[in-house]
Amino acid sequence: MQRQEQVGPLLGERLSPTTFAIALGDRGLLKQALLAAGYPAEDLAGYLTGDELPLELLTLTHSGEPFQI
Repeated sequence: MQRQEQVGPLLGERLSPTTFAIALGDRGLLKQALLAAGYPAEDLAGYLTGDELPLELLTLTHSGEPFQI
C-alpha cells in the first residue's frame, strides 16, 4: 500500500505493522486513493461535531446589484 503513488504520501507515522497515523484533513483523500488502488477502506475514527459557523449573506453584490439566491 505504501508503494502506491497516490496512497504513500497520505500515510503518516507508522504506529504498528498495519497501523498508520493519518492527518485529519487527509482521511477522505486517503479513502479515495485506497479505493482507486483496489483496497477497500473502512474508516472507524468517527467525527467530532464542530462549532457553529455563523454566516451572513450580502444583500448587495460588490458592483451594487441586489444579491439573490
